[in-house]
Amino acid sequence: MKIIVAGTGTAGLLSASILKYTIPNADVTIIDGGSGVIGVGEGTFGSFINTIITKAGINMVDLIKEV
Repeated sequence: MKIIVAGTGTAGLLSASILKYTIPNADVTIIDGGSGVIGVGEGTFGSFINTIITKAGINMVDLIKEV
């Protein structure tokens, strides 16, 4: 399976990572728009954080204990 992720901001890179983690056989390609703009704010949404942690198979309690 070939997957293209557009953008190298936080959301794009995390999405590509989750896709590769959940579909190991996938050929994930990231396209950089070259804007040089750093995205901010994605990590402030609880639903975004919860989705990342859940999809990555991370236990929130264990994560908090480690940090």
